[in-house]
Amino acid sequence: MTKILILVCSLSTPVEECSPMNAISASRGPDVGNAMMCGLWGQSQLAQSAIGPQGEEYEKIVCSVGGAG
Repeated sequence: MTKILILVCSLSTPVEECSPMNAISASRGPDVGNAMMCGLWGQSQLAQSAIGPQGEEYEKIVCSVGGAG
């Protein structure tokens, strides 16, 4: 299974360094069957959630296989 994790990070954090350890906030999504579904469901989760970027922030969808997060 693939897990969805939605991160909100500061614009001062490079995208490749945005992780659960340095994110401003993080939200877990549902388990999905593959990476493509992770991207689709991740976008859907973003649209439905109260979590979101404010000012100098951006969102990042992370797909992790096997429940690692």
